[in-house]
Amino acid sequence: MTDKDKIEKLETINLLRLNIGLCFDNQENTFSSENYSKDLLKIAFDEGVTLTEWEELVCGYLYRYSEDPSFIVEQTNKASVLYQKTGV
Repeated sequence: MTDKDKIEKLETINLLRLNIGLCFDNQENTFSSENYSKDLLKIAFDEGVTLTEWEELVCGYLYRYSEDPSFIVEQTNKASVLYQKTGV
């Protein structure tokens, strides 16, 4: 991976981090499989974001709101399943 590739991936991760909140229901912070989530995942896939990086983005978002750890795991699993379905 060249330095340019690393910079582009970092920019993509920052873009995803800024927009990941739109993948969640504002009231309950539950992950949604609506079109916006799928669009964001398409960007992630196109730019080579790994499942682990995707999960870290989801966990980071939920952690900022001090959600219960079991809730974070549940929502991260939900987001991971959608990530894996998107990659098929």
